[in-house]
Amino acid sequence: MDGRFYHLAVGVGLALCLVCMNTAAVRAQDTVGVALEYDSAAVFTVNAGEEIRLELVARDENLDVFEQWDQLGRDIVLTVDSSYAETDTSARSWSADPDGYSWLRLRLNGSMLTADSVVQFPRNPRLYYTIPHSRFVNGRATLHFAQSQAARGIVLSVDSNRPDLPRQSPPITVCHGPIENLLVTITSPTQGPDRVFLLRRYEIVVWPRDRYMNDVSDTTVRVAFTARFPNEFDLQPGTSDIFSSTIDLRGVTNYYISSRVRRMDSMNDERQWVLAYSPDDTTISGRTNPYEILDHAPNSFTLLQPADSTELTFMASSHVERFTWSKAEPQDPYTNIQISMF
Repeated sequence: MDGRFYHLAVGVGLALCLVCMNTAAVRAQDTVGVALEYDSAAVFTVNAGEEIRLELVARDENLDVFEQWDQLGRDIVLTVDSSYAETDTSARSWSADPDGYSWLRLRLNGSMLTADSVVQFPRNPRLYYTIPHSRFVNGRATLHFAQSQAARGIVLSVDSNRPDLPRQSPPITVCHGPIENLLVTITSPTQGPDRVFLLRRYEIVVWPRDRYMNDVSDTTVRVAFTARFPNEFDLQPGTSDIFSSTIDLRGVTNYYISSRVRRMDSMNDERQWVLAYSPDDTTISGRTNPYEILDHAPNSFTLLQPADSTELTFMASSHVERFTWSKAEPQDPYTNIQISMF
């Protein structure tokens, strides 16, 4: 009898334990929610690359921390609105800097989070991250947000079955850093890249940028220009004398220049390039891709009659032969070309 009673007591204890665990799990699912919290002194306007710290906290109906969330909770979804960083497709870089591109980084308890998906709403990408409840420690998880791309109005939010808990961050503003490099490009008038025409003006565009390639438009920087072959430029109406003195540059700026020496790959000529740099800090610089300078003789015409390769014999000075050609359209290849990227 004693043994049977003992086994029965153990069975009842296990059943009661399972009931308690199920009740706690239901309680966690129904009455506990995850809040997105931050220090009252937290700053939500930061420079590119700087981190903002937030806390994910599981709280019960009494607003106490629910420490068993890692065992009895559920996975939650973190949403990031209005961040274009991870969807940026720019291939521009400088100095082989591995951070010289646009990025968004979210770390949870020190480990990087990976986005599950991205939904492109009109003018607003939305990124989703799943956070397993097992990642919480004593009901808490620390979240760090950082972005390299300058932007405004970025908002982080979590799904929660407790609407009374704070569930989203204030709008985050990411500001550009100081000028650290210059992007210098030419606007190619031709169909192919990095090609311009001899004795025709073409455009040089200069972007002052921070280390993460954000445009810096609110700072003036003193810039000087030089070139691989600096004595091969021609001054003509509508062009800028950018090589004779320094220029105070503020924001994206374009200039027109003209080359008077041909440089063509087909003739084994070395290509030209233009370099912009700050004489006050020569680490701030940028250079165009090497580019060709093409001849632009009139487009070729076509002989209509007599037929090409026809042999003609003239027996007397009175013999007249009529030649007919078709006119090239357009006659000059410098027609319907792009003068400016703007």
